[in-house]
Amino acid sequence: MIKKVAAIAGTGALMLSSAAFSASTVSFSDPAPDVGIGYEWTVAMLLNPTDTAVTAEFVRHVGAKSSYEPANAAPEIGWQHTSDWVALDLPQETLLTIELNNQRGVQYTTVDAEGKVSQLTAGQGYFPGFAVYKGWDDTSTEIHSFNPLGNFWAAQLDWITAAYDQVGQHGSEAKRSAKTRLILPAGHYSINIGSVSALYCTPEQPCYNGRHGYIAKLTAEPVPAGSQ
Repeated sequence: MIKKVAAIAGTGALMLSSAAFSASTVSFSDPAPDVGIGYEWTVAMLLNPTDTAVTAEFVRHVGAKSSYEPANAAPEIGWQHTSDWVALDLPQETLLTIELNNQRGVQYTTVDAEGKVSQLTAGQGYFPGFAVYKGWDDTSTEIHSFNPLGNFWAAQLDWITAAYDQVGQHGSEAKRSAKTRLILPAGHYSINIGSVSALYCTPEQPCYNGRHGYIAKLTAEPVPAGSQ
């Protein structure tokens, strides 16, 4: 199966980390592009002794139902090929904050089976959702569905936690977010970025289908003394 990173060409990815965050790197790339899950992002976050926090931000787009596709049989309710995967490297034990928010105006390019190129703007109907797993996957063969709330066919990944938008349609667009803080040992981690629009939108609304823009912010901090 073609890895999904190749299925949406010229993805309009925007990386916001810069020299100001010299201990973090963000790359629109897959650490093992020919095997395993198709990762859109590779992020490394190294804390130096003088750092109070290191931040990485990036912008892209995912499918409206990528974290919750009602047509999928539980527990594999995620839609693998419309979500994004982050390969995260933490060289030391870290207090990590993950935050996702809706992002307007994300531009991207698609190429269809006949080679027709289209320039598009992602929608603004993003309802954030993400899952965190221990490990990177470089052995699996991707299939349509996966479980964002536990382990699934990617045997190298061990589920840790998930977070979803809690505001819904009754909250303002600016308040749509999903956020968590957790202490992680040094190692490799996978973050799945998706959307739970089907929880809040009806099939007649623009937010129910299509691709919608997100902004992700990862913040690494030293583990507070006495937290173990």
